[in-house]
Amino acid sequence: MGHKAFIRETVKVDYDRQGMPEGRIILPTFDKVLIRRDEAPEKMGVIWIPPTVRADQPVLSGTIVATGPETKYVSPKDYVVFSQYSGSNVKVDGINYVVMKEADVHVIIRSV
Repeated sequence: MGHKAFIRETVKVDYDRQGMPEGRIILPTFDKVLIRRDEAPEKMGVIWIPPTVRADQPVLSGTIVATGPETKYVSPKDYVVFSQYSGSNVKVDGINYVVMKEADVHVIIRSV
């Protein structure tokens, strides 16, 4: 039996090195985006929020860290808002990320 040769195409994936864990690069595929989730605040005004309350409340925003090669509208460093049930939660080196389809991003907020 002969060996089958697998050709690996070079795929352009756009990412922000600062948003990645040190010494690693996380590359989403197809139309997926990698979002570094915002951390829940410890204070809301002058009211301190206990950790047990923060853990139960979803954080629905974050910064795009990397985009797959088929994304059209979002770029690394875009600030986005998404649904509570969108994507999959991933934790790499203690950093919380969400991987989701680009279509699951509801709002893109960019500086001009």
